[in-house]
Amino acid sequence: MQEDSLLSNLTVRETLMYTLALRVPESAMNEQQRSERVTAVLADLNLLNVADSRVCARQRVESSRSYASLASERD
Repeated sequence: MQEDSLLSNLTVRETLMYTLALRVPESAMNEQQRSERVTAVLADLNLLNVADSRVCARQRVESSRSYASLASERD
């Protein structure tokens, strides 16, 4: 089982930005595009209201669904 100790110290938005940085090469998207993509994923998952909250056990389930969305629909 994978440990999520690092992710619990980040906000939902920071977690998605971190995941995007790991999955998508820096040359593929600039910082603005990355930020827009993360905001779009947060909106799609109805997480904008908690985007700047720290990740907790309940939010991990919601956030984990978004990991695949980050790289799947690149602009």
